[in-house]
Parts: sequence; structure tokens; C-alpha cells
Amino acid sequence: MSGLVALAQSPQYFTATLVNGAPTFQRPNIGTPPSGLSIYSPVYHVFSFTAPVSGLYTFEANSPSIDNFGILYQNSFNPLSPLSNALRSDDGSSGNPGDNYYIARNLTAGTTYVLVSTSFYTGEYGSYQVKIEGPFTTPLPVEMASFQANLNEQAQVDLHWTTQTEKNCSYYMIQRSLDGKNFTDLARLNTKAVNGNSDQPLEYVFTINNPKRLTSTAFYNLTLTDIVHPALFYA
Repeated sequence: MSGLVALAQSPQYFTATLVNGAPTFQRPNIGTPPSGLSIYSPVYHVFSFTAPVSGLYTFEANSPSIDNFGILYQNSFNPLSPLSNALRSDDGSSGNPGDNYYIARNLTAGTTYVLVSTSFYTGEYGSYQVKIEGPFTTPLPVEMASFQANLNEQAQVDLHWTTQTEKNCSYYMIQRSLDGKNFTDLARLNTKAVNGNSDQPLEYVFTINNPKRLTSTAFYNLTLTDIVHPALFYA
């Protein structure tokens, strides 16, 4: 599952959970860039974003229960070809639960990057947080705390997201793509913020009832429409 992340204010934090039954891939070994594949096939999450400005960006994972492993890609990520477009892969040094990856890289403004967060071993599941730091300070009408897409026991897709604050927000549009590039609208959900404004965390849940029609990995976007401006902001 994937979300297109808007980098708003550094540092920015995103949380997710690696769950049993999620898509798997044969993860690369550590390297800059990685030159080979490991023997492990863990589940993974995908965070896609476009660098708003050029400069040094850092990506640091934190989890008390899993040994995090991260791979940064440029332009796109193909789980069937995990070495293609890979810039850097990293794992903590001990190989134990609670080990965190740390990736530092100079990125170019306007270029799309993909951060794949996974685990060192096959069969590791648990929650984690990623801290992203860089030279970006673009203000957005929403401060997003998390955005997750998980397959539930009824084979439905549950979308969960939490906002820390909202300002002049109108509604969210949920979108889906089969290639990570071309997205179609699925549903519209109005903001929970009174008059579009909130300085308290707000939680949203939306269930997609027909994911069985899909025969491959699906990518999900969440777009926000501002009351003041008709522009869309991605999270």
C-alpha cells in the first residue's frame, strides 16, 4: 500500500504498521546503491514524495518491536525489480528488534522519490515511525500525522489517517492507482474540523469494499481541498 506524501514542515513524522498478509518483496542488501538481493522477503510500505526544494534530506526509522530496513528510490519502485532505481539501502548495525535505519541523501527539487520501509527479516510485523528532515518549510492547510492502508480480515482495504491540525480545510478525496502514477477518484469525505479548522488531532477511517477486483498491488492517495483555494494537497 502506498500514499503520496506532502512534505510540509521539517521535521515531519509518519507512522505505519507492517502487518501479516501485506505485499512482500525480496529486499536488497545494504549499499549505495545496493548491488544484490538478500535471502529475505519481508512485507513493506511505500512512501512516495516529490522533493519541494533541493538539499540534504534524512530519513530515520524508529520501532521498539522490529528491525527496520529502508531503501530510497528515485522516480519509481518496482517490487518485482527491487534493485532498479535504488539509491541507498540501510539497516541498523545490530540486526535486533528496535534497530533503526538512517538514510541521508542530497535530493533534487521537483524529482519524485520513493522510500520503502520494511524489516530486515521475513515475518517481522509491528508499528514504526519515520522522521524526515530537510530544507522544506512549505506551509499546508493540514498537518498530517499518519496515513495507512491495510487489508482487514474481510479482505477489505481500511484507510486510516490522523491530522494534528487543520486550517481552512474542506474535504478529502480518496484515490486509487494500479501503477502508482495514474490515480482515479474513489470517494469524497468531508473534514471533521468545525468550520474547517482544528488544533486538535482528528482521526479518519474509510473502508473500501471491493478490493477483490484488484489482481496486483494498489496505491492510494489522499488529497485535500482547501476552503480558501481550490488547489489539492497530497498526503
